[in-house]
Amino acid sequence: MRIIFCLFPEIDYAKKAIETLLQAGLKEEEMNCIVQEAMAKEYLKIQSNELSYQKGTEQEKLRGLKRLFGGQQPVNVSDTGRIYVAGTVATTMVGAAVEQPEKGLESVLKEFGLSAEIARKYIDGLSEGALLFWSRTDENKSGDVILIMERFLASDITTVSPGPPTR
Repeated sequence: MRIIFCLFPEIDYAKKAIETLLQAGLKEEEMNCIVQEAMAKEYLKIQSNELSYQKGTEQEKLRGLKRLFGGQQPVNVSDTGRIYVAGTVATTMVGAAVEQPEKGLESVLKEFGLSAEIARKYIDGLSEGALLFWSRTDENKSGDVILIMERFLASDITTVSPGPPTR
């Protein structure tokens, strides 16, 4: 099992990458995202009637990035400011950062296994408007996941596995 982290320069790139990852068989439950409130405000305006809609006789549900962030409220973290958080692991990590504001999200990322350098890049990237994304995947799919991330201009791609972090 690997966890693959990256920064997407814009929400639209993240949206396209996530849709492609879903088509490749990854599950939304394995995906995590963090983005600044200011960057997401317009994108995340989800009307209640968008949560599901009729198409022919099928009921279709919202998926991808809008589903991940749907219904979320921004959280204030000491070293990132107000952010939207999606995903179980991201929610837990941000919760730890909120509970211990002297640590911040950067420290929590390092405790998760990321190097100090990459944790700092992720915090800086969030401050500059990038979207921090990561997903858990099987070892045999990790190469495909990285290729999809790269196709949609992801930067600072890093993997964490049960051993030490790799780059």
